[in-house]
Parts: sequence; structure tokens; C-alpha cells
Amino acid sequence: MLQAANAQLATGEDIVVGDVDVRGHPECGPLLDGLGVLPPSRQGPEPVQRPRFDLEAALARRPGILLLCDLARRNSTGTRHRRRYQDVAELLAVGVSVWTTLDVQQIESLVEIVARITGKPAGDTVPDSIFDEADEVELVDLPPDDLLSRMRAAVPPPEEGRCLDREPMSRSTLVALREIAFRRAADRLNRRFELGGDSGSAGRAWQTTERLLVCVGPSPTSAKVIRTAGRMASSMHAQWIAAYVERPAGLAPDEEQRVGLHLKLAEALGAETTTLVGQDIASELVEYARCKNVSRIVVGKTGRSGWRGWLRLSLVDRLLALSGDIEVYVIPGAVGPMVPDAELPRRKRFSLRRYAGASLAMALATGIAWLFEALGLTDTNMVLAYLLGVAAVAVWYGKGPSIFASFGAVLLFNFFFTEPRYTLMVHDTGYAFTFAVMLVIALLVSTLTVRVRQQSEAARLRERRTEMLYRISQRLSATTGQHQIVEAVEQQIAEILQAEVSILLPDERGELRPAGSRRMGLLGDPFLRSVAQWVYEHRTMGGAGTETHTEAKALCLPLLGPDGAAGVLMIRPADAGQLLMPEQRRLLETFAGQVTLALERDRFSERLHSTLAKAESEKLRSALLSSVSHDFRSPLATIAGASSSLLEAGDGLDTGAQQELLRSIFDDANRLSHLVDNVLHMTRIESGHLRVHREWNIVEDLVGSALTHISRQIKDRPVATRIPEGMPLVSVDGVLIEQVLINLLDNASKYSPAGSPIEISARADGRRVVVAVADRGPGLGAHEKERVFEKFYRGAAGDRRGPRGAGLGLAICQAAAELHGGRIWVEDREGGGASFCLALPLDDQPPPISVEESVSPDDGAPNG
Repeated sequence: MLQAANAQLATGEDIVVGDVDVRGHPECGPLLDGLGVLPPSRQGPEPVQRPRFDLEAALARRPGILLLCDLARRNSTGTRHRRRYQDVAELLAVGVSVWTTLDVQQIESLVEIVARITGKPAGDTVPDSIFDEADEVELVDLPPDDLLSRMRAAVPPPEEGRCLDREPMSRSTLVALREIAFRRAADRLNRRFELGGDSGSAGRAWQTTERLLVCVGPSPTSAKVIRTAGRMASSMHAQWIAAYVERPAGLAPDEEQRVGLHLKLAEALGAETTTLVGQDIASELVEYARCKNVSRIVVGKTGRSGWRGWLRLSLVDRLLALSGDIEVYVIPGAVGPMVPDAELPRRKRFSLRRYAGASLAMALATGIAWLFEALGLTDTNMVLAYLLGVAAVAVWYGKGPSIFASFGAVLLFNFFFTEPRYTLMVHDTGYAFTFAVMLVIALLVSTLTVRVRQQSEAARLRERRTEMLYRISQRLSATTGQHQIVEAVEQQIAEILQAEVSILLPDERGELRPAGSRRMGLLGDPFLRSVAQWVYEHRTMGGAGTETHTEAKALCLPLLGPDGAAGVLMIRPADAGQLLMPEQRRLLETFAGQVTLALERDRFSERLHSTLAKAESEKLRSALLSSVSHDFRSPLATIAGASSSLLEAGDGLDTGAQQELLRSIFDDANRLSHLVDNVLHMTRIESGHLRVHREWNIVEDLVGSALTHISRQIKDRPVATRIPEGMPLVSVDGVLIEQVLINLLDNASKYSPAGSPIEISARADGRRVVVAVADRGPGLGAHEKERVFEKFYRGAAGDRRGPRGAGLGLAICQAAAELHGGRIWVEDREGGGASFCLALPLDDQPPPISVEESVSPDDGAPNG
């Protein structure tokens, strides 16, 4: 590797040494001269240790090529990733090319084969997918004799702690390892050619109908079966699935963790993993295989488990009987652990409490049988007492104690109630049949009772899982708003899992911030916050129970949506071992998926509302321009014509004609000003920028001010006002309500005959004040009474001598009324015409005003 790096360096490539250990290899030292070396990181809990590869420095430096030795190396405590190949994956993701080294016995699928050849346990390994996805692989080979001489000369330092055993091997062992290396490299090259990796076969895709299904369980054989199935799938270019069948009886915690490790191993080798639920493993596997069009089933062969193995068919036998046209491959059992001892959980010690309880239950059954005998009951009743005790033990303590109780019941009945008593001898040979039947019935009762109990527990477990998902789904479906969704999810998950939960969402700069009111105590830890940020940026799980940032005290799951990561779900359960359970992990991933869907739904809803608002605003703008363009053009044309006549004629016009032209200019300027005011009011209303500035106003003043502003438009009409004395003050925006009255008066003048009267009235009606503007026009039909308040709607009838407006006046009136908490409507008037009624609420009490302060002696206008 160093020789190739020096050759590439001559071409001007940016090459940096990340971690290359040349101790014990003096010939490699000079090759490092001239190559840039990345400063190592010496942080770590160990007082004496080899300098560590600094991943952060490599990411910051980003060289063209980075050199690393020992791809399978296990990183020391305190690093981000547990394995070096994970460091390499992160470097590749940011565009850094990596050159590294790997031994054949470090490829995951070859572990058992190499172990059989060398007779030594496997060390750290690399998933086959890492090896297969490499852009280029160069096989470095030496003749066996030369390699033996080199291995004898190279003695690594004792403190190195490397995973490989460097003691010299035999020549035959080296020959076998060379063959395996050649074959694996050839398989990889063949696969790349068939999949179109070669330029001459671009566009070709390998088509296959083969699909493998491998059975996974807690047995040590499963690891070997998974690796064998991986090699088979690789050689056949086939898809493969690793399936675990969860039985109602469940597994012990340590067995569940082993199943989780097996499923992780299968995923690392490229398998799709799934969990099935059922009592009969063989039938569930065959049924699933037929649904997935599986052509081959791979299963491990284990020894028969005591007497039970001779009483029933094994899993292999059942698969052979049910498989039909599906091929079944049986892999011999493995010896020794399937994963490193450090990752294996310890089995719990044997508990005597359940067997002591079974003994007490049998003692109680014996007492009841003595009572039955004293009452003169037959042996049948005493046998039933023992069977009842066996059933109770099966319900309370499970399968093992119930079998123990079944045999104990027969022995106790023989010892205490058959002649000769207090011995295990039997004089009456008829009791032999009784004992046999009693034992069989006791075993059946215990087995069936245990099975019912297991099925009941499994049903309760499924019910609880369904209930948990239903509770979260129901809560999320009824919740809107990002903050409310986060609050609901944090509360529900914390209650369900008895864990600390926090959801972190990115801000505008992409930095994660807690989105809910709950604050996990660990959020103050900068390391944990950095883990969450890393999970968000790399879109992969990290923290406790994973291979990345293993020292973190919480598990961080990315919330992955269609547009990338939406945030991070951080969980710290009371029992950290729960994070290793496959079922618990799947449940957490399901929760994370539901949270993501809820957040995405809320985000899309906000985008939809924003888009609709923009579309409505654009629609309003277009309609407004289209509607008012003519209305603006008419008064502008009149003003332009009148002003040009005055300029051209000058003193040639008499005084009356000049006054008429000036009056025309003034009237159309007022009309144009009124139109502009309406357009501006509608724009502010639609944009949401219009604010109500409430002040206490007198109704008579509001009406009088409106009449003053519109006096020229209604000068030829009689106007009657009917406002009773003692009208209460109203808390309104005076300018806005005045504009409403102006629009109503203008509407009445336009849509009623010239010279017809207009009437303005006001009255106090309970907790509101109603102001009405009535005319003697043609009125409105039933279909027009609602539409008349729509934007740009203009009635069909009106004063033909004057122009009609843009259809905004009544829409502004309705919006202003609603902003004040009131309403506006139109009524038919007796004798013909329409009456527009404006209702304003009287929610507050006006401040007290003295008589002396309320009226000015000069003009009689109110001061306040």
C-alpha cells in the first residue's frame, strides 16, 4: 500500500497517512518519508495506549487519498465508531478516497471456514458488503515459503493488542488460505463483471429468480448458518432474507439479545431481516417462503435436546416434510460462541423459587387428598386433587415446574395412598396403569395449561403493542401544530416505555434544538448533543445500543422523511438492556416513523395553507386590477378632459362653464379618492395587516362625520336620521366604522332612484348597537342577499346616470364588522327598498364622563 501511495504521490495526488503501524516492519519505515501524516489523537481512558486515528482531523483535512491499515480494527473506547470500517464509510460519504488493508480471515462470511483451517477463533471482521463495494481490490500474495520466513521474522510488540494471531502457521494452512483469498477475489471480480461494473458490459444487469430464506434463532449455530447463507447468496447473486419466528412462549432476555445480534449480523452481510409470529416454526417459515417466492431455505442442524428430541420431529424434519418444491439446505451445528464473548449476555442463574412453589403446591394437594380419604372419597377424587395442583403450578410457575409437579404428583400419590404405604413399592399391579394414566394426564394438563398461558401472554403482548401504536396514532391524528405534536409524542412515548424522551428539530441554521417542553437531563451534556447532531446529519441511528457513539447514555433515532432528516428522537429507557432487544428496537423505529409522518403532515399542511394564501392573494390582486382598471380610467378620463378644456380655452370660457368643469374635476377626484381608499382597505384586510384601534365614540358623531364626507354624492336626496337620545357609547375604530357608513350611504345612492330618500337609524338592542341605512331602491332577491357582500359583486340594478363602483364597498363593510366582533346583513324594507344593518357589540363599560367635560362651550363638539 505504501509503495502504491509513493507512486501515486509522484503524479501530484494529495495523499495523507491516517494510521499506518510500521512497528516490527523496518522495511516500511522509509516508505513513509515524503507522505503527509495526520496527527494522531491521544485522547482516551487508557493510561497507556497506541495513538488513535483522529477521524475529526481527517474530515477537516479532506485529502484526496487517506491511508489506513487494518480495516477490521476495533476502535478504542471513546471514539465515535466501534469499528474502523465505519470510520471509512463516513470518510467516503464526504468524498475522501481511502486505501486500506485487510486479511482474508477478516471477511465476515469466511470466518467459519478460516477457523476450521487454522484451528483458531475468529477476531474482528468486516462485513462482506464493505469488501464487495470497494472500487478496487489488489490481492497481495507471497509464496508460502517466503511468507513463512517473513512471519517468523515479524514479531509484533506485546502491547499492540491486535486481533490477529501472528504466530507462524504451517505451510498447508497458508496454501489453503491463499486458495480462499484467490477464490474470494475472483468471485468479487466475476460479480462486478456480471452486474455491469466493467465498461464493456455497461447497461447489463444480472437477472436472477433465486431467493434464499435463512432461519435465525438464539442458537449458537445461527451465526454459522447466516454466514453460509451469505456466501451462497453472493455466489448465486441472489436476494436473501433472514427470518426469526417469535413463539408465544417468548425467550429469556439473554436469548432475545442473541437473536438481536444474529439479525444485526445478517443485515451486515446484506440480508433483509424480518420477524414472524407463530407457534409452529416450520410451518411459519414455509408459508412465508411461499409468499416471498423463496427457492431455498437454509437452516441449522443442532443435536437433539434430550428426551424431547426423540418424542417429536425436529425443525429440519418438519421443514423437509412441508417444503414441497422448495429446496432445504441443512448446515451442521457450530461449536463455541457465534459472537465475541464481550457481546454475549450472561444467562441468568437457575431459580429455585418456582420449584419450591411447585413443591408447596404438591404438599397442599397431598393435604387435600388426605382430607378426601378421611371423608371416604375414592382414589379418583384424590387423583383429581393432584391434577388440580399440577394445573395451578402450570399457571403460576410455567413449564419446568409443572413437569416437575406432574412426576411429583404420581410419586406422592404412590407414597401416601397406595399399599404398602410410605414406600414407593406397589403390591397391586393395577396401580401401574393408574400411575401411567395419571402421569400422562398430568403432563397433558400441564402442557396445555402452559400453552394457554403462553398464548394469553402473547395475546396480551400483541394487544399492548397494538394499543401503544393506536394511542400514538390517535393522539397524532387529532393534533396539529409542530409544538403540539412534539408535546403529545414525548408524553405518550415516555408513559409507554417508562423512559426519558426528547425530540430535537433543526432551526434555520440546521442546528438541533429541543422542540417540546420536556427537557431530558442529558441534554446538558455537550457530547450527547453532538451525537444527536451527528445522527441528524448522517441520517443513521447512533448512541446506546448501536455501533456508533457507544458511550452515549441515550439512543438517538433520525426522523427520516421524504425530504431527508426532519429531526432526532432521543430516548433513554430505565433499563438500557431494552435497547438491544429486537422487538423493542422495531417498536422504537415504528414510533420514530409515526413522529416523522405527523411532522411531515403538519409541514405539508402549513405549506398548503401558505400556497393557498398566496394563490388567493394573487387571485385577489388579478381580480382587483381587472375590476378597478375601468373604474380608475373613467374618472381619470373626466379629469383629463375637463382640465385640458380649461387649459386650451382659458379665458374663452365663461364663468359658468369654468365652474362646471372645475366641479366635474372635483367630483371625479373625490370619486377616485373614495375608490383608492376602498382598494387600500381591502388590500390591508386580505393581507391581515389591518389593525383595529378602539376608542369610545358617540354614534351621532360617527353618522354625522359620514354624512359630511359624502354630502356631495347625496346632495339631491332627502336624508332622515332617527337616533334616540341616550344611545350608549361604542368602543370601535372610528375611522374604520366611518368608512363603513360612507360605503353604505354610497351604495344606497347608487342603487336607488335619483331623489329618493335615504334613512339612517340607530337603536340599542340588548348587548349591541344596530345602525341601519335604508333606501327606496328595487331591493334584493333572496339569492343576492348573501352574495352582495362578496368581493367584486355588483348588483344588476342601479342608477344608470352614475357609474357603479368596483364591488368592494360592502365586502369592506363585512370585514370591518367582523373585525369588531359584529355582523352586517341586509333586510327587505316595507314599501320597497333594502335596509343594511350593522351590529356592533357592547362588551365593555364606557368610562365615566362628567357633564362639564363632555361638551365644549365653543362648538358643542365632544372633547373625548
